[in-house]
Amino acid sequence: MRDKSLYHLSQSLKRLTSLRSLNLNFSNCYQITDEGFYHLSQCLQKLYFLQSINLDFTGLSQIKDKGFYHISQGLERLNSLKFMKINIGFIQDQSLSHLSQGLERLNHLQSINLNFDDFRYITDEGLNKLTSGLKGLDTLRSIKMRFLLCDSITDESLNNLGQGLKGLRSLQSLNLHFDRCDKIIDQGFNNLSQGLRELNSLQSLDLGFTECRSLINLDQIFQGLDFVKSLILDLSSVRRQKNLRQCFKGLSSLQSLDLDFSDSQIISNKSFDKLSKGLEELHTLRSLSLNFQSCHQLTNLGQRLKGPSSLQSLDLDFSECSKITDKGLRNLSRGLKAFSSLQSLDVSLESCDEITDQGLADFSQCFKSLNSLRSLTLNFACCIKITDEGLINLSQRGLKQLQSLHSLDLDLVVCTMTDEGLYALGECLQRLNHLQTITLSLSKEEEFTKSLNSLRNRFSKKIKIYQY
Repeated sequence: MRDKSLYHLSQSLKRLTSLRSLNLNFSNCYQITDEGFYHLSQCLQKLYFLQSINLDFTGLSQIKDKGFYHISQGLERLNSLKFMKINIGFIQDQSLSHLSQGLERLNHLQSINLNFDDFRYITDEGLNKLTSGLKGLDTLRSIKMRFLLCDSITDESLNNLGQGLKGLRSLQSLNLHFDRCDKIIDQGFNNLSQGLRELNSLQSLDLGFTECRSLINLDQIFQGLDFVKSLILDLSSVRRQKNLRQCFKGLSSLQSLDLDFSDSQIISNKSFDKLSKGLEELHTLRSLSLNFQSCHQLTNLGQRLKGPSSLQSLDLDFSECSKITDKGLRNLSRGLKAFSSLQSLDVSLESCDEITDQGLADFSQCFKSLNSLRSLTLNFACCIKITDEGLINLSQRGLKQLQSLHSLDLDLVVCTMTDEGLYALGECLQRLNHLQTITLSLSKEEEFTKSLNSLRNRFSKKIKIYQY
């Protein structure tokens, strides 16, 4: 698309004065210039009743400060706007300042979603301007901002952001992601936290600190947030972190927790134990998701997984943790036995190629205690040492105990299976009277023909079988 095309589009949109929702994707339209944004601005000023807008400006390399000034002029006239999402690629301080000025007058805005794919040239000055644009919007209920490649941001910005958020007393959901912000240290995040403590209406908090190499200690960031019910925390590729046990102490009302440690160097058997002990103190927790994908220091998973006995949903991802052993599965099984209220369990051990049939037999022991389980997902794809014997043990020692099970998803791609193991699985599943859906993933092998036909005949519409 060129400026001329955007002009004709804008002329058409101007006539739709009663329009309520607008979604425009200009991603990678690199021929659009500031002139095109001027035409778009003139159009926006006529859409008096617009309530929702979604604009994608990623890849627009020719847009300069003047272009964002034009967009600002258009946005500030949208007095009925309630929902805004804008994706932006390259941007500088002055452009961000213009954009912020366009936000200041949106007095009915309830939700804002800003994604910045290239924040390298934004300094504290630019982010402070954005904070100024947000802090007067006391109708906001949801904020989502994602800052990629924020190399020049320091503690000053996070301190001001925390202060700016203080006044947003209607805010219920906050999502902030910082990528590679090496100049922000622990104090900056703690300053941000001090502002969050004033937000008594906040229920959902999503924080991402991907590859933030200066981040060492998070033990204070959640202090005083006893009103938060849902937390998502991304620490993927983080190199150092202390006091994992203390991190979640202030979250006394937390019901849902999602932690991403994928490809992180801070997770070892010892830190896994500390994390587990911290989780055990979250007595109100109902849903827990832990991502340890590619955490290569994990072997035997410490002593055992711990957590509140009232937990109802658990998602564990150990994919590509290539050093996890049978002992690790035995310890994991011991921990799972304590979650007697569990209704949904998802465990991925994909590409954990040290696991053998004995490990699967030991893991199966946990199901004796999980009588309330209704949904089970197990991923053993590429566990090349698992054979028919392991599947038979899983079926006869484990799955047959799950008389309340409604849904089963089992991935055995690249495992060494034959008809013998699948026949045993079928015999077990036929005894689970409440089972409604079965999803089975296998490698493409001719040896499965008879057993697969048997499974299809037994379970008819209940089963879906995929072969890769």
